[in-house]
Amino acid sequence: MSTQSRTSRVPGYTPMSEGKRVSGAVQVYSTQARDQIHAIGQRFFREMGISNFMDDVFCCVDELIKNAVKANYKLLLIMEHMYGMNARMNPGASPQEIRNAILDTLSDRNAYDNIAAEIIRRDNISGMVREVLNEEARHLAVKNRVYQENRAYSPDEREVLSRLKNLQKIRAGMKERDFKIVLTMEANEGVIYISVTNTAPILSNDLARILEKRREHRQCREEGREYEFFVNNIDTSESGFGLGYATIDCHLLNMGINPEHAIDIDSNRDTTVRLALPIEALMKKCDP
Repeated sequence: MSTQSRTSRVPGYTPMSEGKRVSGAVQVYSTQARDQIHAIGQRFFREMGISNFMDDVFCCVDELIKNAVKANYKLLLIMEHMYGMNARMNPGASPQEIRNAILDTLSDRNAYDNIAAEIIRRDNISGMVREVLNEEARHLAVKNRVYQENRAYSPDEREVLSRLKNLQKIRAGMKERDFKIVLTMEANEGVIYISVTNTAPILSNDLARILEKRREHRQCREEGREYEFFVNNIDTSESGFGLGYATIDCHLLNMGINPEHAIDIDSNRDTTVRLALPIEALMKKCDP
């Protein structure tokens, strides 16, 4: 991850922190990647004088990255099924013509929503995402163990990884199509902005689910039933859309930040979720 600094004067900042920006791409969200992101964030927040809040903020970022990973997997699977549909409907079309047609569909929000909804219902995309995530969990269990023990992969571990065909296929597809997740932290005019961008446009149904889960969580919290909300929503069989955002809302509220003002979801050809954290307000809450 790279760091850039500007020298313009920003009220409430020390010169070291003015205009600070950290940005990097997340390739595989492993323990090693998490540790790196946490360490960079810790330094970033320490310079701002609000390191007390790093753990809560990291939990928010963790949820956003996990959601971005799932969204990219889901999009790639939908695109593969769109390719098959286009090939059957246009048997004379070349592979490049089919790919161009898919890109045109992705650029048309309504068209993509309709086609994706049909594919998801018909082809069990959510189940396929779960299969990939299950293989990814096995992959990360091995990768994280090797990282934590600071050693090379054993023959048995390499054999385990070689069997994860769904994960291998989807990662190859993501590399071929340049799917990515970009994390950015920036301090500007008294606010820390943390953005997570992924390649996938968010579907209208998924956005509606996110908003509904956030509303439901807010109501349960106001009524003293927050625990009940998380118990009732422990099933993430629909790829978990919405629950992660309710978790983020919970952490923001614990920090004394209104989630309605702190989270912005911008989705066109790709999706960017941005957290806006007021530095001065957080500094006042820090222990002396």
